Amino acid sequence: LPIYSLVAYCVVRVRTRLAGPLDLVSWLPICVPGVVLSFGYLNMSVQVPLFAVFYGTVWSLIFISFLSAMPLGVQVLKVHMLQLGKEIEEAGRVVGGSWNATFRKIIVPLAVPAYAVVGIIVFASTIRNVASVMLLSSGNNRVLSVLQVEFLSTGSLGPAAVVGTVIMLISLTAALIVQILSHRFGIQIGRAHV
Repeated sequence: LPIYSLVAYCVVRVRTRLAGPLDLVSWLPICVPGVVLSFGYLNMSVQVPLFAVFYGTVWSLIFISFLSAMPLGVQVLKVHMLQLGKEIEEAGRVVGGSWNATFRKIIVPLAVPAYAVVGIIVFASTIRNVASVMLLSSGNNRVLSVLQVEFLSTGSLGPAAVVGTVIMLISLTAALIVQILSHRFGIQIGRAHV
């Protein structure tokens, strides 16, 4: 979430020539077909020395899932940043706050509801993501969605249904946790304010 937040902030607030290309790059994982993207991730994991070290580990799956969920995370946070308005940030700067302090003490607390929504959306999309991680999964570290596809491909419908149910229960549990936290801390998520 912090990287999604910084990318969204840079696209919305920072006036530079790089804001447009950065926004375009954040859309790339959703614009490229999943299988083509998976081949690109596989090539990156094998060819680039920095990523080759992590090939076949759970860390490569986490990184690829992070990249695949970037369009969702960045775009939701971008809309929220647009709603905040520049005036709030300018007020923090007027009273002597640095950019870092203004971001941490003003922007981040106001964005907590958006972070909660982005967190659950990214988690739900990641847990059922098959295309991006299919070629990077190995026998030692398979995600549930890939395991379900493997069961389906061998005709094991019972175990595939169990894995699908587990995926659904994990997603519903995460949504319930967000709802409980939102009520506990007074955050209104998913409701219109009148």
